[in-house]
Amino acid sequence: MREKIKIAYLDYSHIFAGAERVLYTIISHLDRSRFEPVLVFPYPMEHQAGYAGLDCPKHYLADGLKWWMGSDRWRHPLRGTDLLARSIWGCRLARLLKKERVDILHVNLLRPDALMWILPAKLSGIKVIGHFRSQSLEWIPPRSVQRQCDLILCVSQYSRNRMLLKGEHAKSMVLYDSVNVDVFKPAVSKTDAKRKLGFPEDCFLMSSIGQLSRHKGHDNAIRAFMKIADTYPKALLFIAGGGRHEDLEYLKQIVGQYPATLQGRVIFSGEQVANITEVYSATDLVLSLTKVGEAFGLVPYEAALMGCPFIAPDKGAVKEFITTGVNGILVETEDVDAIAKAMRYIMDNPQEVARMNALARKTVSDKLTPTVMIRNLENVYNNILE
Repeated sequence: MREKIKIAYLDYSHIFAGAERVLYTIISHLDRSRFEPVLVFPYPMEHQAGYAGLDCPKHYLADGLKWWMGSDRWRHPLRGTDLLARSIWGCRLARLLKKERVDILHVNLLRPDALMWILPAKLSGIKVIGHFRSQSLEWIPPRSVQRQCDLILCVSQYSRNRMLLKGEHAKSMVLYDSVNVDVFKPAVSKTDAKRKLGFPEDCFLMSSIGQLSRHKGHDNAIRAFMKIADTYPKALLFIAGGGRHEDLEYLKQIVGQYPATLQGRVIFSGEQVANITEVYSATDLVLSLTKVGEAFGLVPYEAALMGCPFIAPDKGAVKEFITTGVNGILVETEDVDAIAKAMRYIMDNPQEVARMNALARKTVSDKLTPTVMIRNLENVYNNILE
């Protein structure tokens, strides 16, 4: 009988967001009688605390920021230091993988710069799986990266179609992400959750959830909210996400264009929310208004599990599971009037909205659970070694 398959999961991101939450789900649900996971990081970073609850070895390729780390370490690195860093990272990763007798390297974010991680593993005879989680054309890995992967997993058919725009240079397949149904379930009443976060108990709380990047659509959430704010005096808008200081200031400038009586009804978390389930628990309407199609997009599905109605983009992977008017509300996210109209509909039709939300929750529970994802992923691991 074959020994356990050892899989190294590489996380070289700088935040703990959707992709990292899914990685946590993968490792926590893996069948430990057949698979042995290890986590690999370049060096200790604050966001890695999100993995603290995982019962698996964690390895660092360096104990902190070093002089040779190029643009990771220096704002204006000397010419050639990024190449030096890539060489050192590759050698250290290859040495660790061989020492740990790893069978498969699973790169959690397959990006154009992933060759420095993949090539040393391939030269060491290790199978490589790249996880493509984007829709952005500039994030599609080039042929040189794709060809070194034994398999590329795409988080949706939409994401796979985007990747194929630059050619099919490796075998690829769709592996939908999952939502952790064990985590995203209401634990307290909305009243208690609002009180805990400092919101009035009787308010109607709208939460626009996501990083403060401009493509996330927080600006249009503010503009749409201001269109309905006078009609619904108990409504508040919570911008729940962190990001660059300049992006936060941009959003605050938009708020400042409206009457002072309305400005105080838009609240900013100011930083990445540590416990997003607390926000969902307190929220009456979730806004996920990214201006481009999401490659997968966890927010609408997490909201559905938490019993929150949502407004999501009428584009991207969400359309593979959500149909507007059936199990959710999808809008053109650049159309502020359409967003405001959807807000009014949800506030004025609670029974119909509850019916749609129940169907959305069933969709997630049937098709996007860790059990479904892990079963498919474990088959991938077995097949790639055979």
